Amino acid sequence: MRIGRQAKIKEDNAWSLVLHLRERLTAFADATRADEIMITTAVFDHAARRRSYELLAGAFGLTAPGAGSG
Repeated sequence: MRIGRQAKIKEDNAWSLVLHLRERLTAFADATRADEIMITTAVFDHAARRRSYELLAGAFGLTAPGAGSG
């Protein structure tokens, strides 16, 4: 049960950071009048890198084509 609680705390912290990044990226895009922002991350582990993109996409209300189907 403790592991589940720690995982929840970790996920909540990640989501908090992602929401902060959304605010900062939105402010940057507004200030520069950018139509789009390209994101890259230097995370070696593929699953962790993919999860970071999923979290950020979710913060902006985006999903991958075909996500949630199947």
